[in-house]
Amino acid sequence: MAEQNVIAQLDNAIGDFFSQWNWASTAIVGFILIVLIYPIFAGKEPDTHPFLLARQSQASPIRQQGESAVYRSVEIPYGYPLRSGLAIKDAGASKWTSGRDGDLRDVWRQAVTGPKKEDGSSAGPPAKIITVLGSEKIIEHDLKDLTLDINVIGKYIKDVGGRKVAICLSNSTELLCAIFAGSFYNFSPILIPFSQTPSETTPLLTAVDFDTLIAEAGSVSLEGVLSKNKSVRRIIWVAKAGNKHLDWKDDPHGVAGKIDITTWHDIVEEKKAGASNEVPPLDKENEPLPIYCLSPTTAGKHELVEYTSKNLIAGTAALQASLLRAHKLNESDSVLPTTSLTSTYTLVWAFLTLFSGSTLLLNSVAGPGINLMAAAKSAREKLKPTIIIAHADTIQRFSGQLGELFASGGVGAKYTSWSNARLIQQGTMTGADKPNHVPAAFSELKSLYIDQPANAPPSSRINSSTLAPLRLLLGARISLALTASQVAGPVTQSNILDYRDKGDVCCVGPVVGSLEMNLVGEESDMGKADGGGVGNVVVRGPAAVGNVEKKEKVMLQGVRAKVDGDGTIVLVRQWHSYVTDDETGETMYRNPESIKIAVVDASKLDAMGCFYFSTEQMWDMIDPQMDDDDDDEVWDHVKDEDWFVVRHIPESCIVQDFTIGV
Repeated sequence: MAEQNVIAQLDNAIGDFFSQWNWASTAIVGFILIVLIYPIFAGKEPDTHPFLLARQSQASPIRQQGESAVYRSVEIPYGYPLRSGLAIKDAGASKWTSGRDGDLRDVWRQAVTGPKKEDGSSAGPPAKIITVLGSEKIIEHDLKDLTLDINVIGKYIKDVGGRKVAICLSNSTELLCAIFAGSFYNFSPILIPFSQTPSETTPLLTAVDFDTLIAEAGSVSLEGVLSKNKSVRRIIWVAKAGNKHLDWKDDPHGVAGKIDITTWHDIVEEKKAGASNEVPPLDKENEPLPIYCLSPTTAGKHELVEYTSKNLIAGTAALQASLLRAHKLNESDSVLPTTSLTSTYTLVWAFLTLFSGSTLLLNSVAGPGINLMAAAKSAREKLKPTIIIAHADTIQRFSGQLGELFASGGVGAKYTSWSNARLIQQGTMTGADKPNHVPAAFSELKSLYIDQPANAPPSSRINSSTLAPLRLLLGARISLALTASQVAGPVTQSNILDYRDKGDVCCVGPVVGSLEMNLVGEESDMGKADGGGVGNVVVRGPAAVGNVEKKEKVMLQGVRAKVDGDGTIVLVRQWHSYVTDDETGETMYRNPESIKIAVVDASKLDAMGCFYFSTEQMWDMIDPQMDDDDDDEVWDHVKDEDWFVVRHIPESCIVQDFTIGV
């Protein structure tokens, strides 16, 4: 009887519920069902498994005192050699062989013939090189013609006895041809950062020793260079198309009789009849001579760094391996470097582009802090780049420009950004739409690779919190690479599928496969159980400069870092710069926790060659890192005194230190 009453009560309750059902009830239930069911059918799998992002490098099982564990790329287990080459398989070689490492000559050889499969058969068409001149004109170069230029210029320099050739050019085919000519014809290119003003270029040219100069016509003051560099024997001017009719051999400074002055196009025209447009034959016996680059230092000066062909090829191979399988370069990709080819990171990108049979877009607008909007413009829709290489300073400026465009983009841009944000939260950008505020030049952009120099001031570093909205605004994947003058190519490269926002930190990803890396610092930091100690970055491997066979360690200048829990490298915004009173010997410096005073032995500082900077130059970088209260206190100390900034004071020079404020 009790059971019947329960059933009757339940029946009455259901009847009462449905007796009150109306259109509003239907709408509410329908909305709830949509909210619950839609994500099941509309949700997408993440682009990569979260476990792959949770461990992006592997640590050695042991470490040395005062050092962290040694970290490697997950693709190179301990006991295996680091990545050192491109695995070039010559015709007739056994398919079971791993192939040669190769050198720069193999890069150009494959660019002309096209990429090869493992069995030696063709895997695609030859590479393309296109020069973009503003937004009105493009020039697609025939690689046979460029090979002719390589042979003509290379043989000319070899015949006249050139051994060290300074090259001061913007991003151009002449710059690439001169580099490859050095590999084929046994001379060393010296890459000089290009500047439009002779006043900036001349001091760089007088700082190096060379016998031949290849420079853009009119960009160098011959009188200033020759007055200090007595070893110069010949100058090759590279004239623009509109200036070739001028007589560049007529020198107004009266040096034409002392040295040989000619032009690139005159040499090619005079000697091309007896030259070949075929790539010189393979020579396994002789290695190409090294390439030298003038690289900026933490002291604001430049140092001449030597990169062997092995260094550059190892850097190219590491970059190739860091690109995931679905994002490797192919014939459909167009790569636009907006950084100078005198940077080895940009240079190995150019080598990889040619080696992979992709299209290399060259634009003279290149360098840190340029207008990326202007640099990406091209004359034809098919030249819209799919990959852009940019400097960190350029991206800082570019993100602000995109933000302004987004604010004026209307409802459509905001909806697309919201939709892309939902995809990124799911760990995927597959199917993400391009916001309508994005300029047409970026409509085909798939990936943006950012060059983050190790010696850049902390205030100019790209933080994770900057990259997260930039992905939404641009609708493209982004990777950040740590670069240093002591390494050919990247030191680290962040995963292109890692969309996580880690906040106000500069995360540059895991170490690449051509290097192994560890931190050197205080044992109290290095011995932490969580491995989060802060130290100086030390690298070793085929891409690091120095004696590769002896596996020498190289400490990167101007950078301190820690290893995050996922095995990625995080640059630490910790000030190890010191403000020193030249009279009293007191040193004031700022770290994240406190302001300290230290008494130093100035004679030891001088003996160790510490770098000095004026307070006026450094204050703008120090100021953003300080609390408001500390800011006033420190400035009161330094504004009226003869203070200097000294970076990285060795502990042996510190006599006493104590905290003056927190």
